[in-house]
Amino acid sequence: MLAEYKDFKVTQGMVNFQKRAANLAGDNPNVEASDYTKDAIIDRLLTGRMLVEEAESRGVAATKAEMEENLSSLKASYNDYPEVKKQVDEYCSGAGLSIDEYWTQVYDQSYDQISRTNLRIQLGKDFCSETGYNGSVDDALMTDEFDQYYNDHRAQLLKEHQSDVKYYS
Repeated sequence: MLAEYKDFKVTQGMVNFQKRAANLAGDNPNVEASDYTKDAIIDRLLTGRMLVEEAESRGVAATKAEMEENLSSLKASYNDYPEVKKQVDEYCSGAGLSIDEYWTQVYDQSYDQISRTNLRIQLGKDFCSETGYNGSVDDALMTDEFDQYYNDHRAQLLKEHQSDVKYYS
């Protein structure tokens, strides 16, 4: 175990998976190499858990219906778009997963992902309210100003909960 926050544990396997997923996804020009250091990945995983907790406390966590709709939509894209099918199949091959294992993994991870997305939308509403932004929330979510607001929020969460985090060498 590399770190823990309450009952959430970050393992070397989780860090390795994040690095492997990044490699399988290819180079992303918007991602700094420093984002893939062990420490950066650990903090990103811990912050992700904190964001899910916040989504739950604010009443915007994923519902089972949202998770099922997400899986159905992703499966439809897989079946309808050859380029999506190719990308998923290549990922599965590289990760050593069957397609059924992949869909199970996608569904299992969707609670956290959808909850974080729902929280991001809620934070977008907060951003509009706090800054007097006149456009739609969807438009606000695309601004550099909101990105900074969101990243500041994530950093503040990690700072606020630092006493609940234990790092191991």
